[in-house]
Amino acid sequence: MDFVQGLDPSKLVLAETALSFLLSPFAAPPYNLVIFLFGTYAQENAEASQSLQTFTGMLGVSAIFDIIWMGPTFAAFGVAMRQRGAGLNLRGNDLTGLR
Repeated sequence: MDFVQGLDPSKLVLAETALSFLLSPFAAPPYNLVIFLFGTYAQENAEASQSLQTFTGMLGVSAIFDIIWMGPTFAAFGVAMRQRGAGLNLRGNDLTGLR
């Protein structure tokens, strides 16, 4: 918990905003940039505790969206591996390569 308390929220939000901006022209969820731009406002406005609560809630919901976004990506790569003859044996704890 000490690690989390030592983090600077304004630097984290600024880094995430920059990352979202850099990834926005590519295949990335379009909602990330908007959320982190709002987070920049919420972090800089000292008397806006409601805005900070809203940002925290939106960030939590976007994490769920990101997990959903990763699901189709994982499935697409699984299909591609199967088409190339590669396997992913999770039951035997064995990651097999090309057969």
